[in-house]
Parts: sequence; structure tokens; C-alpha cells
Amino acid sequence: MSVVIEKIDWKLLGEQKQDLIMVLDVLSAELGSKKESLVGILNLLDSIQDDAVDTGIATEEEVFGD
Repeated sequence: MSVVIEKIDWKLLGEQKQDLIMVLDVLSAELGSKKESLVGILNLLDSIQDDAVDTGIATEEEVFGD
């Protein structure tokens, strides 16, 4: 198990993801090629969250909320 993954504040990460999604929605046209990079970061965060649940590091409720 990864020590880094175990120490993630899942609620905070979820809030940060929502902030990033909001920025993408609001600034989509202005981001140009940067949008793809930010979407890649969102995909990475999704994978980390899925892995945490799949490996039993955290429950689905802990990672994704209610």
C-alpha cells in the first residue's frame, strides 16, 4: 500500500476536483491546449480515487462522499 495514498484527505480531494471542474467549465474557451492537460489531471485523480477503493485503502463513501 502506498503511504501517500493512505494519507490523502478524500473529502478535500473531492472539493479540489470540483473546483477544477468549475474552472474548466468557466474558462474552457480561454484555456486552449491547457484544457487537455487539466482534464488529464482530473483523470489521474479519478484513477487514484478508484484505486483507493479497489485496493481497500478507503471505502467508496470516504472517497466519493454520500
